[in-house]
Amino acid sequence: MLRLFKFSEFMKLESVPLVALIIIEFAAILLAVMLGFWVTQWRESRINQGVVENARQSLSRELMYNQERMIMMYAYYDEFLSNLQDSVETNPNFRVQDKYGYQVGGWRGAMTPLLRSSSYTMIVNSGILKDFDFEMADDLAQLYNVQNLVERLDDAMMRKAATDAGFTRLQDVHHMFNLYKEIIPLVLGFYHEYALAHLSDVGFEMRVTNPDILQQMEMQMR
Repeated sequence: MLRLFKFSEFMKLESVPLVALIIIEFAAILLAVMLGFWVTQWRESRINQGVVENARQSLSRELMYNQERMIMMYAYYDEFLSNLQDSVETNPNFRVQDKYGYQVGGWRGAMTPLLRSSSYTMIVNSGILKDFDFEMADDLAQLYNVQNLVERLDDAMMRKAATDAGFTRLQDVHHMFNLYKEIIPLVLGFYHEYALAHLSDVGFEMRVTNPDILQQMEMQMR
């Protein structure tokens, strides 16, 4: 009986060609390698997903800060320009060409929004952005490109302050504040369009209540 069993096992092995045995062994090795590669990729994907979520939270905090700054500064510019208009209309001797900002009520200096973009810059420079959903990455790039308009105005204001002792002349202040009032609603419109769509689940929310800003946002984003 034992001899019969050994013979049958021998026949089974003998009936399998050598090439087939090699193929089976190769397939087993290949499967083990592919499984190990898949596990590694899965782990890296989980790590990348965690990094992306942390990056999105950082972007949400950055844009929430910027939103608050723009809302606050818009209110200041609007109030100052309204006071300036009242001064011109109520005082026939009030010559804008000869006046400076401090000579108008409500003046708190030539303040700028000073928006932040360090989180987005870090995400781009570190390569984290490549792990973002393509549509999200594209929309955020557009948002920060538009926001750069405010940052360029900030730079222009700072350069003027550094080189021109009379940079608070009313003519100049009037021009700069009006530019900010035009651009801020546009930027906030992009926040509403893109930041709200991609970052609301990590804390971003729109807090614009000023009817003038809301009206301009609607007009500019049509």
